[in-house]
Amino acid sequence: MNAEGLITLGGNVTGTPEGDLDNGSGDGADVDLESDTGNILVTALVDVSGVAPDGDGGSFTAATDGDVIITGKIALPTPGAAGGGDAEFDGNNVTVSSVVDASSALFGGTVDVSANGLAKLTAGGVFRVDSDNVPGGIGGEITIQGCSVEFDAGTTVSALGPSIPAPAAITIVQASSSLIVGGTIVSGAWNEFDYPDSPAIIHILPGASVTPQAKQVAQPNLPCCDAVCATTTTTTVPATSTTTSTAPLTTTTTLPTTTSTTIVVVTTTTTTPTPPTTTSTTIVVVTTTTSPLATSTTVASTRTTSTGPASPTTTFSAPPSTTTTQPPPCSGEPSSLDGASCLVGMLSSTLETSTSAELPGARTKRRLTTLLKSANRSLEAARSGKRVTAKLRTAHRKLDSFQQVVQQALQRKRGALDPHIGQLILDVVSGAASEIDVAAATQ
Repeated sequence: MNAEGLITLGGNVTGTPEGDLDNGSGDGADVDLESDTGNILVTALVDVSGVAPDGDGGSFTAATDGDVIITGKIALPTPGAAGGGDAEFDGNNVTVSSVVDASSALFGGTVDVSANGLAKLTAGGVFRVDSDNVPGGIGGEITIQGCSVEFDAGTTVSALGPSIPAPAAITIVQASSSLIVGGTIVSGAWNEFDYPDSPAIIHILPGASVTPQAKQVAQPNLPCCDAVCATTTTTTVPATSTTTSTAPLTTTTTLPTTTSTTIVVVTTTTTTPTPPTTTSTTIVVVTTTTSPLATSTTVASTRTTSTGPASPTTTFSAPPSTTTTQPPPCSGEPSSLDGASCLVGMLSSTLETSTSAELPGARTKRRLTTLLKSANRSLEAARSGKRVTAKLRTAHRKLDSFQQVVQQALQRKRGALDPHIGQLILDVVSGAASEIDVAAATQ
C-alpha cells in the first residue's frame, strides 16, 4: 500500500500459507505500507506467519518520512523447519508498543528499526527473533538506529538461539544523542551499543537487564542529530581560491576460477599388410578453465592412421588455443545501485538453478532465498529515491546475514557447501556490498 499522506491499518490482516508433509508449504505474505510524508498507524493484528513443515514467515514494512506508530501485533514466526520473517520500521519517529515476533524453530528472523528522531519500545513491547537450540539453527538479528533510542521498563528484546558462526543471535542498538535502557535485552551471541563520540550517552536504568553485557562501540559515522548539526558557518577568504578534485571510487571484484575436465576418447587404428588389424583406444583429458574475468580454453589432440609400410602418416591438429577476456560481471551498469541490483540478481539466479543438495540442504536454500528477496526489496525501494540511505543500510544488513549463512554452510562437518562454490558466492556478495557502500557514499 502506497499513499502520500496518512495510512491507518485498523483491520486484521492474515497472510498465512497452507502446507502439508507431502507437498511442503508456502511462505507467509509480504505486507508493505509506505507513505511519502504521512504518519503510519497500525492498530490491528498483522499475521503473516509461516506454517509447518517448511514455510518461512513473511515480511512487514512500514516506511514514511512521517511517524510510525505500531500498537497491533506483527506476527512473522514459523513453527516449521524454516526462517522467521522480516520486520522493518522506518520513519521520523518510530514507536512500538506491541509484540513483533519473527522467531522460528530453525532460523530466527530480523527486526530493523530506523528513526531520524526517536526510536522507542514502550511498556509491554516485544521484539523477538529467537531460534530453537537445534543443529543447524541460527538466532536472528535485531538492529535499532535512531537519534535517541528508548526501551521502557517492561519491554523485551530477544535474539536467543545458536550463534555459530558469528554474527548471529545479536542485537545492535545505534544512538546518536541518547540511549536509555529500562527493559530486558537478551541475545544468544552478543549485544552491541554504538555511539558517535562518547559512551556517556548510554544509560542503563536500575532494574534493566542486558545479557550478555553489551559491547560499547564508537561509530563516528552515525547520523548527527544534535542542534549543532543544523548550524552552518561560512567563511570567505578574499583572493583565495581552492579547487579540490576527488577521483571516483573504483570497486574491483575478482571471482575465482572454476575448472571442468572433459574426457575425450581418441581411437587409433593400425592396419598391416596381413591380418590382424590392431585398434587401440587412448583417453585424453582436456581441461577447460573458466573465469568470470577471463575464459581460456585449450584443446590439443592428434589422430594418426597408418596403413602398410608405404602408407603415409596423416596428422590432424586442433586449432591453436584461444583466450577471451570478458569484463567483470555487472561492470557495465550505469550506477552503483544498478550494479548492486545486478549482482543480487545473479545470486538469486544461482539459487534458483541450484539443487538443495548443492547448497546444501533445503533449509539453507530457503533462508538464503528469503534474505536475497529482502535485500532486493530494499534496493528497489532505494531506487524510488525515498529514504535511500536507510534502504541501502537495510539491504547491506541483509547481505551480511546472507554471507553469514553461507559461511556457516562452509563450516559444517557433514554436508558442507563445496568450498569453490561457497567462495564464488561470497565474492559476489562482497561485490554487491561494495556497490551499496559506493551508492551510500554519494547520498
